[in-house]
Amino acid sequence: MEGTVLGKKRELRFKIGYRTIKTAVGVGFSVWIARELGLESYTMAGVITMLCIQPTIKRSINTALSRLLCGLLAMLVSGLVFTLVGYNIPAVILFFLAVIPLATRLNVQEGLVISAVVVFHVFLYEQWTWSFFFNEMILILIGVVTALILNLHMPNLQKRMNRMKKEIDQALTKTLLLVAQGIREGESSGYEQELDRLKEMLQQAERLGRSDVENHLFRGEGSFQHYLDVRTQQFYGLERMEPLLRSLRGRDPHGAPIAQLLENWIKGRNHSTKPDRELHSMEELALLYERFRNDALPASREEFETRSALYQLMREWSQYLRWEQKL
Repeated sequence: MEGTVLGKKRELRFKIGYRTIKTAVGVGFSVWIARELGLESYTMAGVITMLCIQPTIKRSINTALSRLLCGLLAMLVSGLVFTLVGYNIPAVILFFLAVIPLATRLNVQEGLVISAVVVFHVFLYEQWTWSFFFNEMILILIGVVTALILNLHMPNLQKRMNRMKKEIDQALTKTLLLVAQGIREGESSGYEQELDRLKEMLQQAERLGRSDVENHLFRGEGSFQHYLDVRTQQFYGLERMEPLLRSLRGRDPHGAPIAQLLENWIKGRNHSTKPDRELHSMEELALLYERFRNDALPASREEFETRSALYQLMREWSQYLRWEQKL
C-alpha cells in the first residue's frame, strides 16, 4: 500500500522549466499590455506570445515573422473576400482556399493558426474597418514583440556540451575496447548494443549543437560542431567494423598485435600528447601492414577470411586515427 502511494507521488511530480516560465510570464504580460491599451479581443496577444516562444532565438525570429506576415495576409485577404462574397461560410472556405497556398508559397505556413484566428474575428464581428485592422495588427505585434524580448535570453549550453563530449569520449573508449577484444578473441560480444548507444548519444549531441548555433545568430558553427563532425565520421568507421568483427573465425596470430596496438592507444590517451600518440600509432600500423605482406599466404579458406577481415579492420583503424588528428 505504501509503495503504491509513493509511486503515485512520483507520478505527480513535474518540473517547471525555463521555457515554461518564460511562456507563462510572456502570456500574462502581453495580455496585460493589450488590455491596458483598450484593444478588442486582447487575449489574442497572449495566444500569439505562446505560439512564438520557441527553444532557440533563430526559431523564435522565424516564427514571429511567419505569424506577423500571416496576420497581415489574413486581414487583407479577409477584407477582400468578405466584401465581395459577404459574411458567410462560403466566404470562409474561399478565404482558406486563397490563404493556405499563399502562405505555403511564401514559406510562412507556420503562421496559419494566426490567420485562422484573425479571419474568425472578422467573421464574428461581421465588419472590416481600418480601426479593426489596426486593432488586430497591434495585438499581433504585442504578442510577437513580447515573445522576442523574452527569447533574447537563452540558457548557456556550454556545460551540457562539455558533459556530452565527455560521455561520447567514454562511449568511444568502451567501443574501441570491444573492437580490441573482438580482434583478440576472434568474436564480438555486445558491440552492436554499444554502437546503438553511441549513435543515440551523437544524435542527442547534434540536436544540442544545433540549438547552440541557433542561439547565436552572428556566430557560425563552433568547435563543438567540428567535434561532432569528426566523431560522426569515426562512428561510421566503427559501423563498418561491425560486419568485419562478425566475419572473424576464431583467434589468429595476427590479431593479438592489432588488439595490443588498439589497447595501447587507448591507454596512452592521458599520458602523451595527441600528435605524438597518433604518429606513433600510425607508425605501428605501418609495421603491421609490412608484416602482413611478408607473412606466408593463408593455408585455408577460413584463415584467408579471417586474415582479410583483420586487414580491413587495420585500414578502418588507420582512417579512425586520421580523423582523430583533426580534433
